Amino acid sequence: MANERWYPNPSESGSHDAWNIHTQILNHVYATQDRLDALEKAQAKPSAAVPKSSSAATIAGINVKATTPPQNGFTIRFNSATGEFEFGV
Repeated sequence: MANERWYPNPSESGSHDAWNIHTQILNHVYATQDRLDALEKAQAKPSAAVPKSSSAATIAGINVKATTPPQNGFTIRFNSATGEFEFGV
């Protein structure tokens, strides 16, 4: 049903002005449906895969990077070379 377009015949609308208004309204409706379909199609595409290695994140505006898998006894260090806080053992 995505590509079905119905427009009234001028005789169905009664007058040329009414037919013109119906056509403009339907053009707007179909354009809106096309934009919605495009947005839904773009949203359905999977985003980039999440890397399995350590990656930087931002928490409250602070760059944070886990250097090892999570475990008890983590310490936090600031790496001045990268400007990130690193959590690790």
